[in-house]
Amino acid sequence: MLAFGTAFYIPLGARRGAIQGTYSFRVFGVNLILEGLIRLLGAWILIRLGMGASGAVLAGVAGVIVAYFFAFTGLKRVSGSSAHVMVSFREGMQATIFFIGQVIINNFDIVLAKHFFPSEEAGLYAAVALVGRVVNMCAWSVVNAMFPMSAGAQSKDREGSSILKTSLLMVLGILTILMLGIWMVPSFVWNTAFGARFEITAYGSIPSLLMLYAVSTGIYSLSAVIIAYEMSRKIANTSWVQLAFGGALVLGIYMFHDSLRQMILVQLVLMAFLLAIVAVPVSWSSFMYESRPLPETFGKIRRRRLITEEEAIAEFLKNEFHHEEFDPYRSKIERLVSVPDLKNSDENALRRALLFLRRGAMWRELPDDTQWFEVDIATADLEGIRVFPRAQWRKVSQGSFFLNDIIQEIRQESAEDPDDEFFAKLRRLSTEETVNPTVLLIGVNDKEPLTILDGNHRIAAAMLVAPETVLKRFRFLCGFSPRMTECCWYQTNVTTLWRYAKNLVRYMPYDPETDIGRFLQSEP
Repeated sequence: MLAFGTAFYIPLGARRGAIQGTYSFRVFGVNLILEGLIRLLGAWILIRLGMGASGAVLAGVAGVIVAYFFAFTGLKRVSGSSAHVMVSFREGMQATIFFIGQVIINNFDIVLAKHFFPSEEAGLYAAVALVGRVVNMCAWSVVNAMFPMSAGAQSKDREGSSILKTSLLMVLGILTILMLGIWMVPSFVWNTAFGARFEITAYGSIPSLLMLYAVSTGIYSLSAVIIAYEMSRKIANTSWVQLAFGGALVLGIYMFHDSLRQMILVQLVLMAFLLAIVAVPVSWSSFMYESRPLPETFGKIRRRRLITEEEAIAEFLKNEFHHEEFDPYRSKIERLVSVPDLKNSDENALRRALLFLRRGAMWRELPDDTQWFEVDIATADLEGIRVFPRAQWRKVSQGSFFLNDIIQEIRQESAEDPDDEFFAKLRRLSTEETVNPTVLLIGVNDKEPLTILDGNHRIAAAMLVAPETVLKRFRFLCGFSPRMTECCWYQTNVTTLWRYAKNLVRYMPYDPETDIGRFLQSEP
């Protein structure tokens, strides 16, 4: 019966692959549900009719056959067309290795449990492993959608880190809900579902084994998401790593199988190592993505004059002063912001406190040796300018924060979703007169990429309407430091984010409103 079902299961996989490839996820989901319902209801009916295990197998085969005939791809053959798709042996082999490794990791522990333990304990382990199957299948549903979307983004030369992050967050959410459910369900429910003998004192508490197994399978599910992503983006062939860990799992259980718990602990440790290893290539790729070579025409930036940090802060504050945080002080300090006296040390200190009211965490990340210049920028230098890598910009970046790439993406996405609040804001800015034309940039030097610290929205709005006017419309101030790579706003990685977190804790007691109040009381 299984052999007969396999004759339909293999072409069913091809049909479902076509459905995934055309993003018909609703059809794909309905087909999976149809197969699952036939398996479940068919097994229940046939077992009650006395067919036993054979009835369960027959129901599974029937589910596959029915799903095959209802897997509608929606593809039509074009008569007379000579178009064809080249089949890559390398990618086919990569997928084969991936699924072989997945089968070993998901199933061989049950085989080994039946080998090493009496039938009753092996059956208990198989029941525990069912929870792992639920966890894995829920996570795999995310992979089914992620893989074709990521591959499609790759074919359009778009970075897919947002797809990976979304997929990992979805899987983490699924795992959290399932594990909370396992933890909250009392033991008597498991005894009711599986029978009074489901809990064997000699092997510890079965519910605790369920949680332990779910954690192990959850970690592996995260690895499967990353491996599938790396395959779709052609970042690395970590399916071989997974296969090697499948072999290590078999060897580990052969060596350590004194109890059911020990078997699960072997898997937990190995799956944790697998996750750490397969995450390395995609992590490295994401850190290195933006270090692309700049055009030879880049580097025409001319430093007009050296300016003080106080002047840079004053210009930054002008751009921030419309926010509601400054409402309590607006009537008293509007002149101080709009017409700053840069020679007045008390005013400079007050402006710094005012800026830190809203942007302290940002400004503190700049290196202490940052020097500020007013600069002239040539048209070619726009190729090496990046927008601020946070907030709404991440949603439209597709992994590249370079200004020209962002503008191209905004044009496309705003046409598809013109009512989006972010795009509407850019349109409003493009029609409004700029109150303060000063834009703040940061960089290592004038030969390396620059990042817009303040002025992202204004620059983007102008680029969308008339790119040729940007250099005439705005005044550019740039902060240079050889240590700018230590700043998370310029280069985001584990080290710079850790520095940012430490600074947040370090300056948490500081209250800029206290300084503002003291300065205002001392001034007429």
